[in-house]
Amino acid sequence: MRACIVTISDRVSRDEAEDRSGPAAAGRLQAAGFTVESSVVPDGVESVQNELRRLLESAPALIVTSGGTGFGPRDLTPEATAPLLERPAPGLAEAIRAVTFG
Repeated sequence: MRACIVTISDRVSRDEAEDRSGPAAAGRLQAAGFTVESSVVPDGVESVQNELRRLLESAPALIVTSGGTGFGPRDLTPEATAPLLERPAPGLAEAIRAVTFG
């Protein structure tokens, strides 16, 4: 199965910061048997939606996003993602947060 990880960060996309979340997620997904494709895009609705649409064309088993969820004016990953969802799974997001930050 193929999984895609999208790191959303202005700083990482400009090579001003290291992406630690994407490789961490990739390692866990690979350990679970996924082949992983990773990408980085800047914050913002358009950049996130464009990348998600690109990935959806190839029908991966899973798409994981990381970043872009703060309270800055460009941190809009949830808002960018919501219109593209066919079936929201809020419990899954909460479970991921519990493992990550718990």
